[in-house]
Amino acid sequence: MAIVVYTKKDCTQCKMTKRVLDAMRIEYQEVDLDKNPDLLDYIKDELGFAAIPVVITDYDKWSGFQPDKIRAIKK
Repeated sequence: MAIVVYTKKDCTQCKMTKRVLDAMRIEYQEVDLDKNPDLLDYIKDELGFAAIPVVITDYDKWSGFQPDKIRAIKK
């Protein structure tokens, strides 16, 4: 399963999301929005999210720190 996490450097929820993914040994690709600000329009306009982190999996997508959804990935 491919997992992409859109983050920013000073985002507490981003850090918490990555910490849980790492603790559960779930592989993911991180996209740093500080280094790729052009992707903010994609997140807002195409994906419809106004908050980060944004997590995209093969079956789901969400924003914010959602440990229940992260645990569901592992199952």
